[in-house]
Amino acid sequence: MTKYNIEFFKLYPLYRTWQNMKNRCTNSNVKAWQNYGGRGIKFSKRWLQYKNFEIDMLPSFKKGLTLERIDNNKGYSKDNCKWATRTEQNRNSRKNVFLEFGGEKKCVREWAILLGIKPATLSWRIHKGWSIDKALTTMVI
Repeated sequence: MTKYNIEFFKLYPLYRTWQNMKNRCTNSNVKAWQNYGGRGIKFSKRWLQYKNFEIDMLPSFKKGLTLERIDNNKGYSKDNCKWATRTEQNRNSRKNVFLEFGGEKKCVREWAILLGIKPATLSWRIHKGWSIDKALTTMVI
């Protein structure tokens, strides 16, 4: 295998991430498009060229991490992207419900894990109109 081939395979996950990002933002035939391009999420003009994406994101890239937008309502750019684990990505989803209690803001799943209760139980309490205080401090029997 040539040196070029080795480099390509080493960087392939990064290239695939770039391709997927572009597709989500520009291709209305992609399943995820409605949550990205369909709601106005774009990527920086600089990132039209893969090499610029590589220059910006390769230094912090680690295998197994995914590209995440820091602010889910803004587009993909060097200033608004970072590498994150799947768990971090799931916590930062705009579908999450966040609760503030005791000066801390966490999603329902994080509070449930911290308190040792099922996320479904906590979600049910909030859905039924329980106060955040009551929902987070009532023990499960």
